[in-house]
Amino acid sequence: MNLSYFVGLDSNESNVQSILSGDRSLLIDNTNFSGFVTATKDCTINIAPGIHGDGINICLGDGSAPQMTADMIRTQIRQKNKLPLQFALP
Repeated sequence: MNLSYFVGLDSNESNVQSILSGDRSLLIDNTNFSGFVTATKDCTINIAPGIHGDGINICLGDGSAPQMTADMIRTQIRQKNKLPLQFALP
């Protein structure tokens, strides 16, 4: 079975900006990860091209599912959530 999404392990309903899940194209430290990864204030955050062009779809704690650019996902991770954040790609 191939899964094409990641899960935000630190998400919760009390933070409507928490990241519940998103496309597998999220790059942390320029690596398309599998398993577990931690986003810190010093890590590189990017998007691998392909699935949605230069964008990524994510699901937030408020139930919204915006498509974001690399700059938008960096802001979402670094400024709207408490770091470090853990993600898993099942």
